[in-house]
Amino acid sequence: MKLHRLISKSDGLRPIIQRWVLSQRMRFPKLVSLELTNACNAKCTMCPRDKMTRPVKLMDFSLIKDIALELREQNVHRVNLFWFGESLLHPKCFEVMRFLRKSLPRTKLNLSTNGQLLDGDIAMGVLSSGIDNLNVDIDGYEKDTYESVRKKLSFERVTRNVVEFMKLREVMKLQRPKVSVTIIEMESTEGEIVPFRRRWKRVVDDVLVTKFNTWCQNVRDRNVLSEREGLDGKGFTFPCENPWKELVISADGKALACCLDFNCSMPVGDAKIQTIKEIWRGQEMNKIRKALTDGKQNEIPLCKGCNAFIFQEDGFWANLWRRDGIPSDRHGRRARADVTQIHGRRS
Repeated sequence: MKLHRLISKSDGLRPIIQRWVLSQRMRFPKLVSLELTNACNAKCTMCPRDKMTRPVKLMDFSLIKDIALELREQNVHRVNLFWFGESLLHPKCFEVMRFLRKSLPRTKLNLSTNGQLLDGDIAMGVLSSGIDNLNVDIDGYEKDTYESVRKKLSFERVTRNVVEFMKLREVMKLQRPKVSVTIIEMESTEGEIVPFRRRWKRVVDDVLVTKFNTWCQNVRDRNVLSEREGLDGKGFTFPCENPWKELVISADGKALACCLDFNCSMPVGDAKIQTIKEIWRGQEMNKIRKALTDGKQNEIPLCKGCNAFIFQEDGFWANLWRRDGIPSDRHGRRARADVTQIHGRRS
């Protein structure tokens, strides 16, 4: 029997496991995301960049070095070298990658890019950096679909860059970075998921299909799964996992509890004057955590109406804390009879 199903059948076991999990999660974030820059060379339909009010900046290398020292001491599990921008626009991005690889030999280093710049010297720079994983977002199988979603980018250039990158990795006889491509399943791409998978599974190491994120209701919901999977009218029935898992550091050093806070509207600290541990265990983080565990998500302006539950509801954390007591299966679906009863409608 899976652990989350065992938990759902034992009211006595649940609080014991909850306390143990919290004690582990409070030590240090499992994931630290570093925004090398919030500059971007694209204007994508699913991105709220037109609502970003903070200035465009580059993260100082000196700040990265200070953060890296602490991350090494804590043996952090994973570091994302991106957030709300195109990291390859940072003029010292490869120097940063190589430094972090040397400083954090046991840490997984991940980079995500739109792929427009991934050729020539930049492709060589990524391949020689020592990072573990590279993801390229390609939202479309057809040129017209892609360029209607990822505006200002070239379908031919991006797809060619990925193919050539894989060939170059083979020529260099490298095992990493492992390369994935991602497509968001939404209104404009729904009919292209199958051919997208078929094409790219022959080229890269992994093909990912993800759901549509509304960025805390800052973009219109184009998630085709809302109706199909019975998501309409649903929300979090468990505290969002993010404040117990990831800490985001913006380009100017502000620390954030949520990767969807693209305007840094709810900072929980400042990495220029505080350690990651101080921020992670600090008062601002704990205020947010308490509100979420008390079921008061909608009292947090940033969290009100957030649809990020669709990315989390299949996980151990969600099933550990789920207030309705209904466990998800491995596909994130719960019993249809129960869903119908809860929402008063057929899914």
